[in-house]
Amino acid sequence: MIPELPATMSAEILLKENAELRMRVACLEERCRELEEKVGKNSQNSSKPPSSDGYQKPCKNSNSPDHSDDLSADKGTDPSDEKPNPKSLRQSSGNKAGGKKGHQGTCLKQGRYP
Repeated sequence: MIPELPATMSAEILLKENAELRMRVACLEERCRELEEKVGKNSQNSSKPPSSDGYQKPCKNSNSPDHSDDLSADKGTDPSDEKPNPKSLRQSSGNKAGGKKGHQGTCLKQGRYP
């Protein structure tokens, strides 16, 4: 239970607490923005080497990689809805690798050395 305080004191306490909470929210929003920028960087929009991108390839469809999250917000599309880049367009022929059964093959004949 909170003891009863005069109205002016409780208002001052609430205003002070409100100001502290607003400052904390501003600090947390700044940190959140910094972390989101850090996560959004890859080798195409920063000085990071391509090997640091991992297995996820950057999206080739965006016109401006620096504002990819702004573009998706404007269009109303979710970046998770985009299809991933295809790994390979080659199709298997069904044949096994290597020499085929029944093929004799050729090799160099042994030479005679004195």
